[in-house]
Amino acid sequence: MQKKYKILLTLPAIILTFTLFILSSFPQLPHIDLGFEWEDKIFHFIAFYIYGVSLILAVLINIKKFDKKRVLILVVIIGAVYGITDELHQYFVPGRDCDFFDWLADFTGVITSLFLFNYIKNKIFSFRFSNTDIK
Repeated sequence: MQKKYKILLTLPAIILTFTLFILSSFPQLPHIDLGFEWEDKIFHFIAFYIYGVSLILAVLINIKKFDKKRVLILVVIIGAVYGITDELHQYFVPGRDCDFFDWLADFTGVITSLFLFNYIKNKIFSFRFSNTDIK
């Protein structure tokens, strides 16, 4: 694949990595009240779901030999480790803390991105090939 496409599809993961780090550096983020306890976990989940999708694209475009299991393992490891480092980073930011449940929401977001990505991919391919014989 052309180098410009590799860069283009890897860039979202790089940008999100830095964006998440920068956001984690603020003592407090603007708060949206959803009206229930642990609502911040929803935001962690959504952020890392999007991060997971960007990781999937980056890994798929940069991997030499496609292997579904390898892609899955790489995305899970990168997402999980980044979530841990993000939480550890927050430990050192005044007004923030390191929270296992935040990491769990991060990890769940990455895992969900893998499942939904696979589901959508399968639906697209099954639709494409089931509609090949035109009558």
